[in-house]
Amino acid sequence: GEIGRRWGRGEITVMEEHVASERLSRALAAIMATMPGSATDPVCMLSCVGGDRHTLGLAFLQLCVREAGWQSLWVGGATPENEIVRMAESDRVNMIALSAAKASDRAATLKTLADRVGAACRRSGTVLVLGGRAPWPEQPAFGHRLTSFSGFHEFVGELR
Repeated sequence: GEIGRRWGRGEITVMEEHVASERLSRALAAIMATMPGSATDPVCMLSCVGGDRHTLGLAFLQLCVREAGWQSLWVGGATPENEIVRMAESDRVNMIALSAAKASDRAATLKTLADRVGAACRRSGTVLVLGGRAPWPEQPAFGHRLTSFSGFHEFVGELR
């Protein structure tokens, strides 16, 4: 968050913001590589939606998932809606965590996506979490709207 605030205040350039974000992302990946796990752990798919390519928040979620004893299936940025629905309908994952950045002004689009993915998750018994600062529905028809890493960490830990 601080990196973004400094960029917003003009204290760092776009390039400096990109370098700092990439370094942080690489550090998180290195931490993830040292965390033990098992092939029998439940799986959480992590994805950004709606053309969003800001994956740093998703990297922090990945750390929460692993720390709580889950595997992560990293899909990353700008995943097509149909692919998310297809995964929700499968039995490959136990949870889907979708992220959209604050800059998103697509409330109607995000509600439609949440409804569509939520319906698929309901049918398959897959947990759905909607995160990020974008205007997701506060009370989705199916799934959970979480707004903090600590809230997500507590939530995913309770599911185990």
